[in-house]
Amino acid sequence: MSFLPTRPRARRGAITLASVLVLLGVLAATYPLWPSPSPARPVINDISGRPLGCLAYDPPASGAASALESAVWTAMQHAGASATLNIQQLEIPAGYGNPQPLLASLVARHCTLIITLGPGLGKSAESVAQHAPGQAFLIADCPTASPTDDVETVNGATVSITTTVTTRLSHLRP
Repeated sequence: MSFLPTRPRARRGAITLASVLVLLGVLAATYPLWPSPSPARPVINDISGRPLGCLAYDPPASGAASALESAVWTAMQHAGASATLNIQQLEIPAGYGNPQPLLASLVARHCTLIITLGPGLGKSAESVAQHAPGQAFLIADCPTASPTDDVETVNGATVSITTTVTTRLSHLRP
């Protein structure tokens, strides 16, 4: 006894319907085994629209922050509060070999002005500046650094360095 119709046209329709139902059943049974799509990576944007001033400093061998670094960071905080700009600092770890990748990360963070403190960062900042045209650098406390269009240098007493930092930060535009 056959469950299929006897007419050829009806028989083909029944076989097609049965095949589609079997295919849908197989797909429904294997669906949980399919790999899930990877989650989208978060996009980190600075939605404030404010300029960003970044301080990179090389701590002295003692590991404690120097008086110059403390004075510059305090000046940056005051300038940031009065000019509504974002500021951040990056301490280069003691004994770190080549600081160029860390300084390049500040370029990738879209810092409007990168301020470096210490003689160990001067040449590295100049090298990063050559590969990032248009990125503003202020190299402080590095007598061997040479100024260019995008690189400004300042040396001397703590007061002159903090004054220059404050002046540069107050003139930043997004």
